[in-house]
Amino acid sequence: MEQKLKNQQGTIDQLHVKNEEMKEECLNVIKKQIQLHMMQETFDSVYSNTLKIEENGLVVVLVGTHGHSEVRGRNSYSSGINRIKFQIEKMLSNQWISFGVLSQSTPMASNSYNSPPFYG
Repeated sequence: MEQKLKNQQGTIDQLHVKNEEMKEECLNVIKKQIQLHMMQETFDSVYSNTLKIEENGLVVVLVGTHGHSEVRGRNSYSSGINRIKFQIEKMLSNQWISFGVLSQSTPMASNSYNSPPFYG
């Protein structure tokens, strides 16, 4: 009887170890998937000669003084919740800025904010 209990305890211990290994494997798969979705957004293209992309796409600088411009990011997003952080370091009181979502198939233009597929 005592040997049978030891065997059962050994089996339970093996199952516990196997269960922990499976949990660890699942967590690793989830971590890899999350890391895939944590993309760093950078600026990629400009429609205007009044904007300039610098610092490997991390900074956009206004180099002109008049007219509307458009700058787009490198990545495209088709679903889910996507968060992109911006920092505006300097902006004059007579300037304005708009952030929005726009179909990738929409041609770049100085007034994209007025186009029907623009959301922002």
